[in-house]
Amino acid sequence: MLQRSMKKPTKKTNQKDYCAKPKGIRYKNLNAAKAPFTKIYVGNLVYTMDEADIHKIFSRYGKVGKIQIIRDKKTQKSTGIAFLQMFNAEHAQQAISKLNGKEINGRTLKVSVAIENSKSSNSVKAPKSVKPARSLKKPRFKAKPSFLI
Repeated sequence: MLQRSMKKPTKKTNQKDYCAKPKGIRYKNLNAAKAPFTKIYVGNLVYTMDEADIHKIFSRYGKVGKIQIIRDKKTQKSTGIAFLQMFNAEHAQQAISKLNGKEINGRTLKVSVAIENSKSSNSVKAPKSVKPARSLKKPRFKAKPSFLI
């Protein structure tokens, strides 16, 4: 039986067990298959709402994680769209069913489960067509109009 040598660190580390990974073997991320949270889309928000207001609304239904308000790149004002994470799928479904269509500050909320972006690392885009570079030199000969020939 072939044994692999174990490398030991020269300095003290915080890791309890240290083992060198053999080359050529890929390890799968086991946590990637099941996300620990449900991502929720919230649309038609009042433009003056901030993360604290959204947290206050959704925390009634369960534990709320990260909240991201989509803002305009130039003005940094809210676009009325937000994404948030809820850690329990049942609480997330309850919040979606209760808050979808509810009127808050004169606007009707649109709440649903967020759809993953299609621009993932696995998808491949077709390359853009490349235009040939224009020549900076003037043409040597001008084409004569056909009516002069």
